[in-house]
Order: sequence, then structure tokens, then C-alpha cells
Amino acid sequence: MTDEVEKYSRRRRRLLVGMACAFLIWQFAGLEIFNDFAGGDRRFIRIVSLLAFAFWAGVLVWLVAGKAMRGASASTQTALNDELVRANRARAFAAGYWVMLVVAGIAFAASMFFDIPANEAAQIILVSGVVAPMFAFAHLEGQGA
Repeated sequence: MTDEVEKYSRRRRRLLVGMACAFLIWQFAGLEIFNDFAGGDRRFIRIVSLLAFAFWAGVLVWLVAGKAMRGASASTQTALNDELVRANRARAFAAGYWVMLVVAGIAFAASMFFDIPANEAAQIILVSGVVAPMFAFAHLEGQGA
């Protein structure tokens, strides 16, 4: 059973990291910062952003539909939602909160030296609050902590 639990745990970690990266790409591709990199032609950035969104949304629908756990025994599903996993979720949520506060502080400090539009600062802060817990949970699960 531990091999099966480890297999599903590994899959969950990979999916979380992939979803976090896709969410970052999707959200940051819409920022005005990329206008300078694109040289005025944003078609490539839009395509990459659309592909990242499609991956993120597809995996999210797949997870919500319960397809990720298809074939797992009841004891495996119980092991994948035990006290340690719930504690790791809580720790990841707290880490996301602190990362979001730090990013907000950095954005506030940087706004004193650079012109940062409020909508972009808010987007960066919110994206950090979404992505940081995903990375933190994957890290904590990988450690087995």
C-alpha cells in the first residue's frame, strides 16, 4: 500500500507544481512589463498565456472531477488525507499568507522608487497568495514533514 500512496502523493506534488507554474505564466503574461520584452508584438505571449491557462484549467477540472484518485483504494485515499496532510495544508496556507504579506511590503517599498500601477501590484500580490501555498504544500509533502 505504501507504494500506491507514494505514487499518488508524487502525482499530487507534480500536479501542484505544474499548476502553480501554469498559473504564474498565465497571470504574469498579462502584465504590462512584458510589453517591453515582446517589442510591441504580444501574439507569442498571448499564445503562451492561453496554453498555460488551458493546462491550469484542465488539471483543475480533472482534479475536481475526482479523476486523479481513480483506481486508488479506500485505504490509499484515507492515507492521502491523514492528519499529516491536513497539517501540511495548514502550514502551506500560513506560508502563503506570509509570502503575500512580504510581496505586499516589497511592492509598497518599490512603489516609492518606481511607478507601479495599482492593478499590477494587486495582481502580483494575489498571484503570490495563490501560488505560494501550492509550492509550500508540494515542498512539505516531498519532505514528508
